[in-house]
Amino acid sequence: MKVYTGLNGRKVIFEDKLKYKEEQYVLGAHKPSEKGLLFVENYHKRRINKKIRLKMLFSNNSVEAAEKFNRYKYVQARLLPSKFTSPIAINVYGNKTAILLGSGYIEPVSILIEDGGLADDFKNYFNLLWSLSKPL
Repeated sequence: MKVYTGLNGRKVIFEDKLKYKEEQYVLGAHKPSEKGLLFVENYHKRRINKKIRLKMLFSNNSVEAAEKFNRYKYVQARLLPSKFTSPIAINVYGNKTAILLGSGYIEPVSILIEDGGLADDFKNYFNLLWSLSKPL
């Protein structure tokens, strides 16, 4: 397990995600912060060039962001039920799970766990929530 703080920690996670070609998942996706917006846009350009597929489940209060990301190539975005809100986003890719703690904290904290079993469990959790979510 590795713990990163600040925007640079986020960058480490997103750079790592670009090394994995298989479909990836984001649970609790939300609008990027102003500080991270440029980096996120650049990440998606590079992800699209690598044809990496991404499924994203957004908090219901992030409809605008969900619609924006849903227009990106190789992205499927949906909205979680309205009762779900959280400043935490969980990214699952390859055998890794990244837990990104956002707003509400002094600075962003990113926790990266490399464990195939845990990643599979979070994929199962994601797929269950995907089946309960609503398309845009």
